[in-house]
Amino acid sequence: DLGKTMAELSMDEKNRLSHRARAVMNAKLILKNLPTLT
Repeated sequence: DLGKTMAELSMDEKNRLSHRARAVMNAKLILKNLPTLT
């Protein structure tokens, strides 16, 4: 608990708490490591 409402959090704080942000970060890592099709 950060002692703040969601409206009071910075974007960085919201992204650390957000399950969607974590999912996007994980997806980016996975996609970055996939072999490219040529």
